[in-house]
Amino acid sequence: MSEVFESKTLKIGNSIGVLIPKELVEKEKITIGEPIKLAIVSREKLKAIERTFGSAKGKKGFIRLDNLNRDI
Repeated sequence: MSEVFESKTLKIGNSIGVLIPKELVEKEKITIGEPIKLAIVSREKLKAIERTFGSAKGKKGFIRLDNLNRDI
């Protein structure tokens, strides 16, 4: 199961760290030292996704006409 969340980076020594929300840690049973995989979405790619799908936000669904009974 993959979860999506937003977090800010923070400086840890010479590295950058990311905080994982407590609720997600508990839900996924993540432990210290456990290997996890992270996916990074660039700002440019996120903007492209929002441009593509953001315009459909709040719109009503549609009915496919090819599924209607045409004998009516």
